[in-house]
Amino acid sequence: MLFLSVFVVLIVYTDGRYAVCNKTETFQIPVVKSYTYYKDIPYQESCGFLFLSTCTKHRQVLAIGNKTVFEISRRTVKECCVGYSMSYGECKPVCTRGCLNGICVEPELCKCDPGWKGKNCYETCSTNFFGPGCKNHCTCFNEAHCNAFTGECNCKSGWRGKACDVPCEIGTYGPACKNYCHCFNGANCSAFTGECSCTPGWIGKTCNVPCKIGTYGPGCRNYCACFNGANCSAYTGECSCTPGWRGKACDVPCEIGTYGPGCKNYCDCFNGANCSAFTGECSCTPGWIGKTCNVPCKIGTYGPGCKNHCACFNGANCSAFTGECSCKPGWRGKACDVPCEIGTYGPGCKKYCDCFNGANCSAFTGECSCTPGWIGKTCNVPCKIGTYGPGCKNHCACFNGANCSAFTGECSCKPGWRGKTCSVPCKNGTYGESCSRKCKCDNAHTCDPVNGNCQCSNGFFGPTCKEICPDGTWGHLCSQKCTCKNGGSCSSSTGYCDCEPGWQGHHCEIPCEKGTYGYFCSRKCNCENDAKCDPVKGCICKSGYKGVSCNETCSQGTWGMDCKNNCKCENGAICDPFNGTCSCMPGWRGIKCNVKCQKGFYGENCLKACQCDNDAMCDAITGICICEDGFWGFKCNETCPERLWGYNCSNLCTCQNGARCSPSTGYCDCLSGWKGLSCNETCEHGTYGYFCRRTCNCRNNSTCDSIHGCICELGFTGENCTEPCSKGFWGMNCQNLCSCQNDALCNPYNGACKCAPGWRGKKCDVLCKKGFYGDGCQSICNCLNGAHCNPFKGSCECEDGYKGINCEELCSNGFWGRNCSNACKCQNGAICLPHTGYCDCESGWNGHFCEIPCKSGKYGYFCSHTCQCQNGAECVKSNGSCNCLPGYTGEICNETCSTNQWGLDCLKNCTCENGGSCNPINGSCICPPGVMGLNCETPCSNGTFGFNCEETCFCNNNSLCDPIDGFCTCLPGFSGTWCNETYEKGSNNESLKQHEILFPSFLIVLCIASASIFTLTFLIPFLLHQSKRQKLSKVSIISYSETMIKGTPRKIGEGRKITKTSEFQCLKVSNVERDLVYLHPNMKTNSIYDSFENVLQNHIYANTRL
Repeated sequence: MLFLSVFVVLIVYTDGRYAVCNKTETFQIPVVKSYTYYKDIPYQESCGFLFLSTCTKHRQVLAIGNKTVFEISRRTVKECCVGYSMSYGECKPVCTRGCLNGICVEPELCKCDPGWKGKNCYETCSTNFFGPGCKNHCTCFNEAHCNAFTGECNCKSGWRGKACDVPCEIGTYGPACKNYCHCFNGANCSAFTGECSCTPGWIGKTCNVPCKIGTYGPGCRNYCACFNGANCSAYTGECSCTPGWRGKACDVPCEIGTYGPGCKNYCDCFNGANCSAFTGECSCTPGWIGKTCNVPCKIGTYGPGCKNHCACFNGANCSAFTGECSCKPGWRGKACDVPCEIGTYGPGCKKYCDCFNGANCSAFTGECSCTPGWIGKTCNVPCKIGTYGPGCKNHCACFNGANCSAFTGECSCKPGWRGKTCSVPCKNGTYGESCSRKCKCDNAHTCDPVNGNCQCSNGFFGPTCKEICPDGTWGHLCSQKCTCKNGGSCSSSTGYCDCEPGWQGHHCEIPCEKGTYGYFCSRKCNCENDAKCDPVKGCICKSGYKGVSCNETCSQGTWGMDCKNNCKCENGAICDPFNGTCSCMPGWRGIKCNVKCQKGFYGENCLKACQCDNDAMCDAITGICICEDGFWGFKCNETCPERLWGYNCSNLCTCQNGARCSPSTGYCDCLSGWKGLSCNETCEHGTYGYFCRRTCNCRNNSTCDSIHGCICELGFTGENCTEPCSKGFWGMNCQNLCSCQNDALCNPYNGACKCAPGWRGKKCDVLCKKGFYGDGCQSICNCLNGAHCNPFKGSCECEDGYKGINCEELCSNGFWGRNCSNACKCQNGAICLPHTGYCDCESGWNGHFCEIPCKSGKYGYFCSHTCQCQNGAECVKSNGSCNCLPGYTGEICNETCSTNQWGLDCLKNCTCENGGSCNPINGSCICPPGVMGLNCETPCSNGTFGFNCEETCFCNNNSLCDPIDGFCTCLPGFSGTWCNETYEKGSNNESLKQHEILFPSFLIVLCIASASIFTLTFLIPFLLHQSKRQKLSKVSIISYSETMIKGTPRKIGEGRKITKTSEFQCLKVSNVERDLVYLHPNMKTNSIYDSFENVLQNHIYANTRL
């Protein structure tokens, strides 16, 4: 019978590594073990009737075979500690994101190469830093580039020196100033590029070609625009105008007062004379003569050329222009020989007087001289009541309602009064106007001072009131009786009791209540100012007060108790009503205020200091300054305005032609070129200066000016204009030195420098401040992000990584470098740095452009780390972690599952029994022969044997079948492989050493065919099913020959499926391992039977391989 076996082979590869740390690991070692089996040997012999037939017989011999099994062993290995990995036989620190431009010196710690910084050394040094870690500070100036590795300064063009702080010498340019300039005609050589900046008027690479006629300026690009025969400067385009014209294009005629080429000469014509714009010749207006029309007509002459004679009288001035007479005030008429009519005044008597009430009008000033009783500018205001006389300056002394004459001050008394001031009443017994009439009343009764009637009061009677009521009687005709008490007296007129002070009541029987006093207690005290109330007298006032209620201070001139004392104050001083002291009026001092303020002081008690300047006196009362001649103003600190002099600057100066008038004396201090009392006489020809004392000796077409002497033509200087201007000088008499630099234009008239674009300063020697550019450095640079602004034209030179007119934008995504002109080539999500174009790769990629994925076995930032994964585990390229295959564990998948463990991460427990081995991948149990079941827990039942008890025993005659190999143990009397042969004791067969058994040929063929059909029908589909269920990677069919133990495995074909039976071939094979072989669905079982006719000598096994 043919025996079939299934072998499972597990191969684990380990890679030894030198490590710093010790670690225990398990591993499998192959072990060769021997086993015994029965080997069938066929042979031929005669048999049958008369032994005429040939029979094939079999005999079995006990053979020894070898098999390889794997045993689990443990060992201690050295490996790199956490944070380190093996590299070229050494444990080196690991920096997860890599050290792109440096070395990893400790776990996650990079030591950067010079020029790099950052945790992973992928950042370039910031500006002005260099060296390892960018810790050194650069000392480069003038925007020089600092080498981030060495710190060496790479100077920009125009600078030299170790620190690039030395500018190129004039005539050199370029980096380190090693190139020599080749520029002509005053052209500037750019220290940066060597380019010649031609001065205006020149062109060409070296500025040696002059501008063509009609063009000018830098590069001769401008076209001249000059008119009226003007010449055009090839340097500035400035037009040199012909006489009589001016303006940038010489298209504007000279302004009045200028003449000559470009109208640059100022006319020397005075007093409104017209000047020829071409020659400068003066055409004098009437009233003036002379070359410059600066000589006025002599007094008494007038008109053009002063040829006419004046006819003016009474001091009238004659107009030198028209001859018209300007009359002095008070005169009129064409010749000023007629006095003003009454009611008119002023020059020419053209003004009308505005005086009233008989006032006289001054024919000279129009001032009104008021008659007594009137005041005001026009004498229309009557004197106020109480004043009279001229100017109403006198005060009337009329009393008792008397009228005062505003003209004479005489008092007109009312009836009943008399005297010069009407202050004297009529004498007793007189009445009427001036008290001239006598009264006729008796008993001292006066008559009415106005009409003289006797007015008797009650208590008197009689036509002349000469009779008085008797005592005790009162009233009309004395018919009433008096009832007064307490000393009260009875009024003969009314009968009322005239109580003594302190009493009241109809009969004076009631004393005064508190707070009342006087007769009949009829008055209330109402005392003020701490006065006490006396029932008889009323309020008793304190010193300084008077009045019924003591509420009045003493009248002016009195003071003290009851105001009985007379003050001694003078000059309008106020007397203190309490103590009699004098409060002086401004301007006075002393106890009695009878001493005037000393000089320099004024005001109350003379305590205020005068504020007058220029020795002016101060009014002692008001402090108003009384100015000396020639001064005016509140403090006399201002000299007289121009053309005025004398006291209060009331006099009109007569100085002419700009002469200075002395404000105090009116004396004329003539300017150079003039003389005479009024400075109205010009210097004689050939003389000039102060009072015309100097003599001209002018040369080179210069003119003698009566004021300045020789007026030199442009280009000459000196007293006599004999010296030409030296180079670099400008202005009048060439006395100013030009200070313009850097091609700036020097104005020959004022020396002002007009700077070329990019320069500033008074001398044009300072480059525009950082942030400014252009003409006058007035334009503001708009450069951002550290960009350099060209001081000449304002263009922005962007730093690497920026773009835009103003360098305001970072490079767009995908571009980098100067002006973002370089296209980024970064791939796979890498970041492109806009300044350097450097690609910052994502983990798992490397290469300049991050285009290369990490090679197998590499991972991390720039693939700088080596994967440590073993046994076919997948290495994650981003972080190097290992994804172990089932059956393996550990950080690097270098550990197989321990005994009785299986699956992913070896987390599942095996359940195999009876020596069954557990598949570490899927946990399936591979049972040894003789047992079966999912966990190898069931022994083979009687009649079965082998792997999974799938073989059927053929033992007969109650012989025992071995469950492992199916060997039959015969009972006595039986023999043969299946114990189906009988024998007698002592027969030869019993002595066979090798237990030889013979079989008929047809039985052998039947066995082989049966085994083949069994294998293909049941075993292969079973293994195929198991491979799918257990996810086996390969299933092989192995054919063994007799040389199986000695042979070397050889592959037949890999990974293909059997689609036709012709693929089964009779091969001589030796322990060959095959990949998955399975039946195609179209194959039929009967075709397999036919195909196996040629493989009867082979045994077929199924082998599963991981």
